[in-house]
Amino acid sequence: MKIFTRIVVFISCGLALLSCEENINAPEVSDQEFSINENAPSGTPVGVVDAYDLDEGQGFSYGILEGNEGGTFSIDPKMGLISVADPLLLDYETTTAITFTVVVSDDARDPKESSANITVSLNDLNEFAPVVDDQTFEIQEDPASGALIGMIQASDQEAHQSLLFTILSGNDNEVFALDETTGALSVNDPAAFDYLVNKQFMITVHVRDIHLDSKTDTAIITVNVLPE
Repeated sequence: MKIFTRIVVFISCGLALLSCEENINAPEVSDQEFSINENAPSGTPVGVVDAYDLDEGQGFSYGILEGNEGGTFSIDPKMGLISVADPLLLDYETTTAITFTVVVSDDARDPKESSANITVSLNDLNEFAPVVDDQTFEIQEDPASGALIGMIQASDQEAHQSLLFTILSGNDNEVFALDETTGALSVNDPAAFDYLVNKQFMITVHVRDIHLDSKTDTAIITVNVLPE
């Protein structure tokens, strides 16, 4: 009888090996990083969580444990594919990266699990063009060379953007100088500022943001010369 019992047990283990083998190892999953464009549409794939197990033949199940406040991302429970769930939360101007914790479980009868941090970096898109309005300045005739006429005001809804200023037209005789980074308009040729000869100048200024996908705007800058 003892010999017969052992034979039956051996046969049953051969038919269902997992039911007789011990689940020795937990899944191996390390911290991982992905990147995606800000405002990516819902359903956009981010990446697949890479995991493995030293116990052969194991399958996995995946879940997001913490750090996914607001439901920014979802994960396929069988494939480990991370996707965008809420595009409104992918705003580079609010946060440049999102980190959350993923848990991976094996499918043994006595399952084991491991977790890792997933970091998704957001790629900045140039969503807005700079804005520069037409502006008017005044300066007394016979100014000194380099005298400041005024600061050209421009803005960009993306506050981290830097702006560059250039004179597009109207400065044929280089009457003006314009600081490329600050927008400071100054006198380059004092002799041109003679009220009897030139009472008014009009130049076109070009403003662009510093981005791979650069956007621009232009404005007319009027400078009135005042008599002494």
